[in-house]
Amino acid sequence: MDTTEGQNRTNEAGLRVRDATNFLPAIRNLQRTDIILLLTPLAAPLNDGPEDGSDPYEYFGRALSARHPPIQHQSYTNRNGITSTHTAHIKRVKAVIIVVNNAIVSGGVSHIAAAHVTRVVARDDKPVVIVLTNSSPELWQLSEDFPTVIQCKDYSRARLEMITSVIFGEV
Repeated sequence: MDTTEGQNRTNEAGLRVRDATNFLPAIRNLQRTDIILLLTPLAAPLNDGPEDGSDPYEYFGRALSARHPPIQHQSYTNRNGITSTHTAHIKRVKAVIIVVNNAIVSGGVSHIAAAHVTRVVARDDKPVVIVLTNSSPELWQLSEDFPTVIQCKDYSRARLEMITSVIFGEV
């Protein structure tokens, strides 16, 4: 998939990609020992695999790790968002991938707010990729402040595999 600087692209599978700062090639060119932090919200399983009942983003972490082994996967909650523990890890890694599933969370921290905190902590020192696992146009619009965003319909294994392929330049 072409992610030419400053352009938005949508492929035939419905993935939408924006990479205005070329963070995707930067992730592809990390050293094999550089750690990528995967931050994911707590979410209910979609029941699309043999491991029903497990963290639906665990598969995403494994798919990423198959391409770049040092992946550190941490969840964040609607209640607490990105905590001081998360920020300590963000400061130590070479790149961050944060999953955003909802724009607004009742009685908690929105996933977009968690992504904003992540980006502020990472500064411009490291790539931050926002993965939207909800195809709502509103969520895409709320993500316009982020230079590198990948949006798909849901967080099914097939979609997460497609996102992994985009991140590592396989499509």
